[in-house]
Amino acid sequence: MRALGLDEAQLLTLFPLSLSGMAQRWYASLETSRRRTWEDLAQEFLRQYSFNGDTSVTRRELEFLRQGSNESVSSFISRWREKVAEMIERPTERDQMSMFLRSFHPRFARHLTGVPFRDFRSLVQALIDVDDSISRGLWSDIIPSSDTEGKGVGGSSESYGDIQRPQTSIPRHEQSRPHRRRQRTYSDLGMPLDRAFERLIATGLLAPLAPRPPPSTLPPRFRAHEFCAFH
Repeated sequence: MRALGLDEAQLLTLFPLSLSGMAQRWYASLETSRRRTWEDLAQEFLRQYSFNGDTSVTRRELEFLRQGSNESVSSFISRWREKVAEMIERPTERDQMSMFLRSFHPRFARHLTGVPFRDFRSLVQALIDVDDSISRGLWSDIIPSSDTEGKGVGGSSESYGDIQRPQTSIPRHEQSRPHRRRQRTYSDLGMPLDRAFERLIATGLLAPLAPRPPPSTLPPRFRAHEFCAFH
């Protein structure tokens, strides 16, 4: 830039205008005494961003990055992006999405595991929506423990693998009673079902199924112009 005929004052003025994102935040947090001259500023910048093979973040370090138990979603997203920015050889977007979801606390990740996201942006937006739903009390953030997982009403445990379920004696007069399905209660979503359905599609959490062909023998009440968006 000196070759363009700029003096030191002009260099110090124009340099922060060329920064963006994380570099801009770094410059704003830099003490004034450490950027009084162009030489001081250049040294600070090189010290911060001159990464080499020994100091840059590796793929293994990124895989072991984990969200703190009390760390917010937005804070961890920023921390993840800063780590990725320090990498010389970055993983593909698909690999980053897989590592990113695994690094989140289970109370968030369990709501999104197995969902096929289109890109990294849709995954980030889905995590923000999950965080918002949990903070509003629409979704539970309680993780089932090993003591309660797999237990039914009355404390009887289901069978998993080679673990046999304890046998419970049932009185003879109750065995003949028909089984009654337990009524399920659902959380209040705070919005109509059709709006929730559209929002889940927009964030990539759901994908509408292709319409199925009608049966060979049409039922008497079949209406070709009517359909349900949820089935």
